Amino acid sequence: MLAAAIRLLDDRPDTTLAEIAAGAGVTRQTVYAHFGARRDLLVAVMDLLTHDYLAALDAAELDQGSAIEALSRFVEVGRSSMRLNSTSAHTISAALDPAESQARHVLVLDRLIALARRGQDSGEFDDEVPADWLAAATISLSHTAAAENAAGRLTTEQAEQALHRSLMHLYGIARNPI
Repeated sequence: MLAAAIRLLDDRPDTTLAEIAAGAGVTRQTVYAHFGARRDLLVAVMDLLTHDYLAALDAAELDQGSAIEALSRFVEVGRSSMRLNSTSAHTISAALDPAESQARHVLVLDRLIALARRGQDSGEFDDEVPADWLAAATISLSHTAAAENAAGRLTTEQAEQALHRSLMHLYGIARNPI
């Protein structure tokens, strides 16, 4: 059901539970038995997307290699996520209250803060701004790229390029590719 929800929400953000049930090959009653309301299903989908994203970040071994290389891997995980789930994640995030959304971001933010501090300590990243700010700005820029792509104002390639260039400047590594 969750895979069907992600696929259908990516195509049409206002997809109904009945349409999700049909797409999953189950009855509407089966969906309601697992998820009492559309919002409950959206929360479950966001939990799955968050879990998958965190697993991909962990697999990227952000604590290994140079900080610039690790930031490149972080960006690549984000690119893959944006390509796969840009509309559904954006739609679901808008449906969550800010506290729910913030709780999910903390898990990503912690990994990114550690990476930013490591890069600052090694001299690879700008150390004139706090690592916490670099991490928060990175997440905000990533969301902006995904939102612009979901809204159709930027193609996926344009959103990726804009994010890449912005992050190079943000981290003070404009001459080094990420």
